[in-house]
Amino acid sequence: MVRISLRSLCLPAALVALSGCPGPREAANPRDLLGEDATHGGVSGVEGTGIRDGAEKEPDPLDAPATRADCKKAHEHLARIGQQESGDPADLLKSPEAERILEEGIEECLDAETSKRMIRCVLGVKKSSEIDACIRR
Repeated sequence: MVRISLRSLCLPAALVALSGCPGPREAANPRDLLGEDATHGGVSGVEGTGIRDGAEKEPDPLDAPATRADCKKAHEHLARIGQQESGDPADLLKSPEAERILEEGIEECLDAETSKRMIRCVLGVKKSSEIDACIRR
């Protein structure tokens, strides 16, 4: 039977702990390391913005407001989902009432300045129960 003492287990662990990293220290000032070379190609390596000096970050195109065509496509997609879920084989999108509702939906979409990101989410919906996930984004 091999006997292992607690001391024989603790001693190597203590040596590893003492010889490892000395613990948290203050980070070096990048200006001390880089000196005058704190920028490269107009991008600051010290400020941490990652944006060229004097330049503004480009806006995400998906945050732009949707166009009339985007809104129409999204509302037609939702109407088709509703039609599929209702099981009605008639093409409800061709009725005058459906056209009026579609036009109202497009106007609401434009007035609310719905983003292209939201439209993309709605176009990916397969069931009406998934629409709420797009709204909560």
